[in-house]
Amino acid sequence: MGQFTFPSGVSARTFNHRRDFGLVAEVFKRSAPTESDESLPTAGEIENEFTNTQNFDVENGLLIVEAGRASVGYVLGRWNRELSGTHIYRHMGRLIPGFRRRGIGTAMLAWAQRYLTGIASGHAADDKQFQTDASDADVGAVHLVLGDGYQPVAHYASMIRPDLENIPERPLPAGVEIRPVGESHLRAVWEADVEAFRDHFGAVEPNEKDWERFIGDPNRDPSLWKVAWAGDQVVGQVRTFVNEEANRIYGRKRAYTEDISTIRNWRGQGIAGALICASLRDLKARGYEDASLGVHVENPTGAYRLYEGLGFRITTSGATYQRSI
Repeated sequence: MGQFTFPSGVSARTFNHRRDFGLVAEVFKRSAPTESDESLPTAGEIENEFTNTQNFDVENGLLIVEAGRASVGYVLGRWNRELSGTHIYRHMGRLIPGFRRRGIGTAMLAWAQRYLTGIASGHAADDKQFQTDASDADVGAVHLVLGDGYQPVAHYASMIRPDLENIPERPLPAGVEIRPVGESHLRAVWEADVEAFRDHFGAVEPNEKDWERFIGDPNRDPSLWKVAWAGDQVVGQVRTFVNEEANRIYGRKRAYTEDISTIRNWRGQGIAGALICASLRDLKARGYEDASLGVHVENPTGAYRLYEGLGFRITTSGATYQRSI
C-alpha cells in the first residue's frame, strides 16, 4: 500500500455537504471521453446512488480531490459480502484528464486502500479482496492497478445499436405477456430482478437500501419499461431509461435498454430477446435514434451473444480487477 501523499498544489477532503454530489457529477462528466457512450449521471442520480448503497459511508468513504478551488477528481470506498462468502472492498475513482500522470491517481489508490483496510480489519473472513474497475482505454489506470498486484477477474463492455431499423420479431413464449407497470407493481419488479441476478458475478444479499435506490432513481420511467408476466409472476424485464442531459451534451437521441433480466426457471425461452426488441420498437416510435447497454462478457446466461445477435456492437470495454488484502 503506497503513501497517501498528493503532489504540490493538490489537496483532498472528505464529503462535507450535499452540494458535493454535484461536484462528483461534474468530475464524472469532465473525465468522460468525447462522445462518451456513458449515461452521464446528474447530481440527483449521484445522491440517490451514494445515499442508498449498503456499506457505503458517504461522509467518510468519499474523498474529493481539489486543485485550488476546483474539484478535479474523487475516489470512494465501500464493501460487501458476496453470496459466495468473499468480502469485497471496492474502490472507484475519477480524475479529469489534465491532472493525470502526476501521481494523483497513486495517492487516490493509497487513500482508498488505507480506508478499506481499516474496515476489513474488523471483519472475520478468510477471503478479503480489493476490487476496482478500469476501462481498457484508460491505459494509466490499468497500468496503476496491474502494477499494484491486481489481476482481471471479469470483463465488461458497453454496446450500442447504432440505429433502430430492421428490429427483428421475437415472440414471447405462450402464457407470457407484457403489461404496463404501475406503482403497485414496483416491488414485484425489483424482487424479480434481484432473484434473477443471484447467480451473476458479484451478487450480494440485497437490503432495503437497494430498494430505496431503486424507487429513488431520478431516471425511473416505467412507461419505457418492458416487463413480462406469467400470471401474477414477473418473469423478465428490460427497464429502459433515457438520460436527457447526456443527450443534450452530445447532441444525440439515445436511450438505454438496461437492467435486463429473466428469472432462472424461465431462461432459454427467448424472453429477454423479445423484451429488448419490443423496447427498441417503442423507442423508435418515440423518436429515439439508437440504444446502448452494458454487459459482463462472461455473463452465464449468454447475454453478450444475445445482444450481438440483436445488432448491438461493442464501443468500449474494460475489466474488474482484484487483489487480496
